[in-house]
Amino acid sequence: MKSIAKIAVSLIVLSIMLMPVAYALSVYDVEYDHDDRTVEFEFDRRVRYKSTKVVITDTVTGKKVSSSIRKKDNDDIKVRVSKRLTQGRTYRYKITNVSLRSARNWQTLTGTFVAWDD
Repeated sequence: MKSIAKIAVSLIVLSIMLMPVAYALSVYDVEYDHDDRTVEFEFDRRVRYKSTKVVITDTVTGKKVSSSIRKKDNDDIKVRVSKRLTQGRTYRYKITNVSLRSARNWQTLTGTFVAWDD
């Protein structure tokens, strides 16, 4: 009987560990437009927002780049930066309070991108 209880507890722990993966959200593409000074973050699934903020940081200087959200769609968010980013330089981003459309948990997404305008 104790071994069955241990197996049940193990299965519960395993399911809890795997659950966040089902609700994991990620940025799959970042597009920078040098002329418009905009950065667009595209999500891998449909999202919703709650007081969402986007912070962009220069990885060389460590300074935050002033930005403001211009557009929020169900699968992307576009921000305008106060100054043009340096072409070819890597920047870090942090997007707070984003959730999958079907989930109740709010996430913070972080990553890097290279400022390059095609």
